[in-house]
Amino acid sequence: MTSSVTIEPYAASHREQALEVLARAYSTNPATIALFENGNRPLDQTRELFALRLNGLPGTKRVAICNDEVVGFAHWTRHPPYTGPVPGSVLERLPEDVASRLAIFMSGLHSHDLPEPHCHLGPVAIDPRFQGRGTARQLLRYFCAAPGAGNTTSFLETDLAANVNLFSTFAFEVIRDVEILGVRNWFMVRLPLETPPA
Repeated sequence: MTSSVTIEPYAASHREQALEVLARAYSTNPATIALFENGNRPLDQTRELFALRLNGLPGTKRVAICNDEVVGFAHWTRHPPYTGPVPGSVLERLPEDVASRLAIFMSGLHSHDLPEPHCHLGPVAIDPRFQGRGTARQLLRYFCAAPGAGNTTSFLETDLAANVNLFSTFAFEVIRDVEILGVRNWFMVRLPLETPPA
């Protein structure tokens, strides 16, 4: 049931709970496992990585709230402007091997970004306890109706086949799939909605 879930603007007070949601949702993804090379504390490592990046994400952030708890997170931004795959301030705070793999991974993603202006969606995360309850669909419906998102070309990448199926139900189509760090990534585009007649 999603009746008690609301979508709200991200605020500083959401930070710790949002980080936990992002960490729990992403720590078992193939790209994360490749990034940390099966480190012995993937949840902590994933949280630390998002902690370095969360405040610096430009654009729009939204959280899904249930009973005053953050259970989902979504971010999107307009491209261009583009500020680089990974800020040096982030890389220099990571172990050298992880920083090297992260730079390779993010540069690989960026090399397949759309050249034309678009709205880039991601990261999107749902607390595993709330997956399968429609929370992701609620966040995606919100995104598709948001000004500057639903009425423009949108783009995302994912390393989970299940996500490909989910995003496809919101009119995203796979335009390519590429291996980066040995992990298959799907790149998907959603074309602008037609403007309804006046």
